[in-house]
Amino acid sequence: MNVQGSGAGCLRLRVLLMASSTPLRGSLGGRDVLSLKLIAGVVVALATWGRWVALDDTAVAVVLALQLLTVPVVLVVSPLISGRHVEIVTAKIWAGAALVLLGSLVLIAVN
Repeated sequence: MNVQGSGAGCLRLRVLLMASSTPLRGSLGGRDVLSLKLIAGVVVALATWGRWVALDDTAVAVVLALQLLTVPVVLVVSPLISGRHVEIVTAKIWAGAALVLLGSLVLIAVN
């Protein structure tokens, strides 16, 4: 993980936000929204940690191939959670996801 790059990106964003004349609006949301955000953050942290542990234990190609499962899972689950009126998953989106998956699998197979 490139910590220096992440830190530089955060610093640039902070400078841009400080220089912006438009005030930031919004809040963290209500108690229910805040708890969902907290749960999502914990899940992402655990997934990231699990990926790094998997990279230590197995081949990179295996980890990347398994990580590709996140694309169809998100395409199936997001409309169920957010509602089909918010998350509109069309055939074009599925086709694009399939192309990304196939391209990644080709790169894994070549190496």
